[in-house]
Amino acid sequence: MTQKHVELFSSLRKYPEMYVQRAEFCSVAAFIEGYNLACEGGPLCGFTEWLALRANCGANWSWPSLVLHISEVGRDAEFPLTPNSDKTAIETLFTLFDQFSSERARPNGLSQIFAAYEKWRLAAVALK
Repeated sequence: MTQKHVELFSSLRKYPEMYVQRAEFCSVAAFIEGYNLACEGGPLCGFTEWLALRANCGANWSWPSLVLHISEVGRDAEFPLTPNSDKTAIETLFTLFDQFSSERARPNGLSQIFAAYEKWRLAAVALK
C-alpha cells in the first residue's frame, strides 16, 4: 500500500466529516469502498480475506459486515446505528485496517494472507 493511501485513511480516521457528510459507519465504509474501486482494488486487496480469517467465518460476507461482526456492534445490528455504535464500528474498522496494513507490509505479507485464507477455506470445505 502506498503512503498516500495510509495518509488518506489516517486523515479519514481523525477527521471523517472532512470526507463524508456524517461520521457514520455506513458513510465511512462507502467512502473507503469508493476510494478502493477508484484505485482498482489496491488499498483493500486481501482485507476481506484477512477479516474472514480473524472472524473465523464470513467467507462470503462483505468487509463492512465482517468489521461489524468483529466489533461489539455485531453484524445483525439494526440501521441506522446509534451514535455510540457508529463510533465503535468506525474505530474498530480503522484498528483492524492498521493491523491488516502491518501484516500486508511484511515481506510476502499479501501472499501469506492469501495462503492462510486458502488453507482455512480448504479446511472448512473438508469439514462439510
